[in-house]
Amino acid sequence: MMIVLSPIIGWGFFGLGYAGQLAADAPFYLESGSKYVIMTLILHLTYGAIVG
Repeated sequence: MMIVLSPIIGWGFFGLGYAGQLAADAPFYLESGSKYVIMTLILHLTYGAIVG
């Protein structure tokens, strides 16, 4: 996610990019940085629970 999805949605590698460059009607647009952080946290917790 940090290397593929983050740059696609405009957040750059590891979320250190230019989030303001993505158009509001883009499918991967996030309204705020907090939504991105929460989404990343949920994915990491899910992965950790599966791998255990």
